[in-house]
Amino acid sequence: MTLPIVVLLAAAGQEIGVGTASFISHHLGAREYLEASRGASTALALTAPIGIIATVALLPNLPGIFATLGATPTIMRVALDYAGTLLSGYTLMLLNIVSGFIVRAEGRPRFSMWAMMTAFLLNAVLDPVFIFLLDLGVRGAALATLVSPIAAIGIYITYFTKLGGTVLVRISHISLREDRIRQLALVGAPATMTSILSALAVTLLYGAAAPFGDDSIDAVGIAVRILMVGALSPGSV
Repeated sequence: MTLPIVVLLAAAGQEIGVGTASFISHHLGAREYLEASRGASTALALTAPIGIIATVALLPNLPGIFATLGATPTIMRVALDYAGTLLSGYTLMLLNIVSGFIVRAEGRPRFSMWAMMTAFLLNAVLDPVFIFLLDLGVRGAALATLVSPIAAIGIYITYFTKLGGTVLVRISHISLREDRIRQLALVGAPATMTSILSALAVTLLYGAAAPFGDDSIDAVGIAVRILMVGALSPGSV
């Protein structure tokens, strides 16, 4: 049930991240290192308030959103537990996504890969601990998912502040010039639109499955996850 919401929220990260990566790559190619640093710093500065606004807007409306998706009373309870917990850390997840784009744009994809792998492995380890050992159930799965980006952000902070990358993230480099913000936003629009359409497709699938009960909704969720593996594999790009 939370998958369409997660995809839409990730779309905001893609909007900022893709635009920022393009901006940074362009200015690094022109040897305009200060301008590239300004773009990265501005993008991260914009990410935090966007995450907070999205969280405040969505949290009170989750029951209505899940009802629209066709959640049954049984699914509604666990969906609210999971989504409510996950949304509380959405800003951290958004910062993690944008930071990854910045590092890859600077020409360090391997560093970004290790940060992502660290987060994923930590999530996999903490899931059974929070779900079963601490008996937190679905809420524990959401908490494990929140801890992972925190670890990744810690790695990125170390990179930005101590490892001496070409792009320097500094408060003094934040610039809210309208033309710069427009460049950061517009380039990522196509990727964002793709994510929005994907979320819409999943929403329609859930809506079609809902009249047939919980098992049908579960089956659609599993099938969509399997299809996502194929969509994200290198051979499908």
